[in-house]
Amino acid sequence: MQTTHSRLLVLALTLGVASAAADDAPRWSVGGGVSTLSLGGLSGLGGLGGLGRVGSLGLGPLVGPVVDYRAGERVGLMFSAHATFANTDDASAVAAGGTFGVRYVTNPRSRVELAPMVVTGVTWSRSTAGDDETDSLSMHGGFGGAADLKLLDNLILRLAVVLLDVQYAQADGAGDSVSGGLTFQPSTNLRVAF
Repeated sequence: MQTTHSRLLVLALTLGVASAAADDAPRWSVGGGVSTLSLGGLSGLGGLGGLGRVGSLGLGPLVGPVVDYRAGERVGLMFSAHATFANTDDASAVAAGGTFGVRYVTNPRSRVELAPMVVTGVTWSRSTAGDDETDSLSMHGGFGGAADLKLLDNLILRLAVVLLDVQYAQADGAGDSVSGGLTFQPSTNLRVAF
């Protein structure tokens, strides 16, 4: 009986120390990220996806700051801002926006944390070709997954991908459009936790 009580006491102390360690874990992390382009159309999810093309002018990767807040042991809130531009002899384009997301960590406190995520965002873009200038505004929503690798205690590398997205867009002279479906929008960011 004494051995059982001793084991329970050791287990309780171990769980208490693990719980205290989780409470002391950094909640905020900030850094920067790069996103690749969507594989089609004007679509994507800002810092967690891609912007694709504006007109016939392909835009480069999206870059910008990333902020992550750990709201609990398993729930994380993500925000990113993004911007990109492209320029050729006869055309140019610029885009900027932001993304908000929520992720659910399936294996908290692991060296590599895996999480499904839901994201939403807004992007404004302007393209110019000769004398023609077009402004557009799009709102995005999507679902994907993320893997956070703890490189050091306070240095985190995230690899993420959006696999399903929906978009509503308004463009000057082109009207409104709704699109969605399967996509492949990988991104990465490096953050310092505090």
